[in-house]
Amino acid sequence: MKLVPYVLKMLSFKARSWERSLKDPIKIQRALLLELLARNKNTVYGRERSFKDIDSVEKYQKSVPINNYETLRPYISKLAGGDKNMLTKDPPVLFGTTSGTTGAPKFIPVTAYSRKKKADVMNLWVYYISRDYPEVFGGKVLAIVSPEVENCTPSAVPRRAMRIRTFLSRSRAVTPCLMKSLR
Repeated sequence: MKLVPYVLKMLSFKARSWERSLKDPIKIQRALLLELLARNKNTVYGRERSFKDIDSVEKYQKSVPINNYETLRPYISKLAGGDKNMLTKDPPVLFGTTSGTTGAPKFIPVTAYSRKKKADVMNLWVYYISRDYPEVFGGKVLAIVSPEVENCTPSAVPRRAMRIRTFLSRSRAVTPCLMKSLR
């Protein structure tokens, strides 16, 4: 039994919803911002930045400075040490680690909520790639992944590298030389 038509049909509902949202992306982005602020208004960072009082993009821009990893490192270090409610109301289920090529490795908190949001995006990708290039799943797959857990933080939250790549044999990202070596 071929699963692709069934998967496409199931995902088409989400794709249509997403396509409707493209008609007014500013409205959708504003709603998402306000949803995230409401979800996280009682976190340490949310209280420091008065998330509960922010009801517009303009107020957000005035209340929340542009951050980089270093400005968030103290919060992330406390999360890794076991503190709760630092940046998000959701506890981290994993810390993704970067390679540290530009300095000390960075620990990226991953929550069940952020995993769900990423899965939603990946499902859209699967829908469109399957719909537009159905032959893509007919070839070989090269997946380069890190171990599920490399070690743990002091609070026993798993850590692993964020080096997951998947190449489909029909993709232009895979060179003919690489494909020949896989045969």
